[in-house]
Amino acid sequence: MSSATDPAQAILAMVNWLGLIVMPVMAALFLAIGVYKYSKGESMERSVIGVMVAISISGITRLAEYFVATSAGNSMVTDTYSNALLNLTNWVANVILPVYAAIEVVRAGISFEDLTSMRTDLRPVKHFATAVMCCAVSAIMRLIEYWVANGQQIGS
Repeated sequence: MSSATDPAQAILAMVNWLGLIVMPVMAALFLAIGVYKYSKGESMERSVIGVMVAISISGITRLAEYFVATSAGNSMVTDTYSNALLNLTNWVANVILPVYAAIEVVRAGISFEDLTSMRTDLRPVKHFATAVMCCAVSAIMRLIEYWVANGQQIGS
């Protein structure tokens, strides 16, 4: 039985609010900004990226909620589509992102040679930041996968 002070219900309400209301509204606002910039002859790339990110966040929250609902109390998901997405998540989080992070660390080490000259482009910092972001996204994906695998459906 859940109450108004139940943290699980509060998180579910926040995810629903984020996935169903906030992100689609943000996408619409980014689209409106993009149309305005296009009418003024300016670049609208950032607005298009904003629309894609907002819609992607909305979709990811809906997907995580679907996985939790279908695999509540079930460690094995029997749906082929769900299995394929979980395998893709494993592959990206465990292989692709860590390997790319290692590549970026190597690229940062190689670009340290350029710091001996009087250039100030800070390429090593960008490469290290990219490596840290890859590791962070990998960890977040693994955390979401853990929650989905061990999650219980809220409110039932």
